[in-house]
Amino acid sequence: MFATFLSGNDWSQFKGTLTSNSNHWYDKSTTKKFSIVNGYLVDLRGWQGNTGEDLASGWSTTATTCGIPTSSFVDFTVNLDNRAFSMSGGKARIKMQVNYFGSGTVALSVKGLPYGVTTSFSQSSLISGAPLLTLTASSSAAYQTVPITIIAASGSRVHTVYVTVHVAHG
Repeated sequence: MFATFLSGNDWSQFKGTLTSNSNHWYDKSTTKKFSIVNGYLVDLRGWQGNTGEDLASGWSTTATTCGIPTSSFVDFTVNLDNRAFSMSGGKARIKMQVNYFGSGTVALSVKGLPYGVTTSFSQSSLISGAPLLTLTASSSAAYQTVPITIIAASGSRVHTVYVTVHVAHG
């Protein structure tokens, strides 16, 4: 629905100039469609609490008669449900949300994995959706906390998302 990766003074300035109310927000797949400071995903109530806006707006899981306008700028967003993960039983699961505003597919990959850690995506190529990234540590993986990079690419557009993972095998 709405996404930003602003932080600090930029986020404060954005919030201070934003005016939004009496909207009807919709998505049948998830309620966490608003990206606030640093790309953190929240539902409408979280958006209202963080921005003080859309207080008379509503959320629905069924479509209304209004349509989504087409974008004049082809791009996409990638958001995560969290920015730090700890493995449990040798696994960490990262919930993602990809929204494409144009045509084509977004290819997902991961860089910066330590020795003994592998990944798998529920969908590594998609137009829009909620892929799940699973990290698995083998018994040879060292216990450590590492930054990894999730890369999303479509044509000449590339977006990266950084997460921290505490590696522990089962």
